[in-house]
Amino acid sequence: MKNVLQTARQMSSNGLAMVSNMSSIFTSLQVGSSASRKLLSEEEADLFISMKQRSLMGLQPNAVVAQDGSGQFKTISAAIASVPQKNNQPFVIHVKAGVYKEY
Repeated sequence: MKNVLQTARQMSSNGLAMVSNMSSIFTSLQVGSSASRKLLSEEEADLFISMKQRSLMGLQPNAVVAQDGSGQFKTISAAIASVPQKNNQPFVIHVKAGVYKEY
């Protein structure tokens, strides 16, 4: 057991040394450096929203789910079950904050 643990420690140490060396190489080449990474601004993030998603954001919800009873449904499953059969229109379900423990 002692030999196995010592071998595992040596292999982990070697792996970490390799990662450290690769990181310094990438930094010197300015490839994948963390300095070039940033979060998108709100304007930049808006570019990734499709036109269909944009149109859905302006719709009023067809169903509201709230665990506290302030919505039409207390479970997400019940709201999904309320979607009409063969519906060909967007059906927007607003789920209020909470932890919903269901399938």
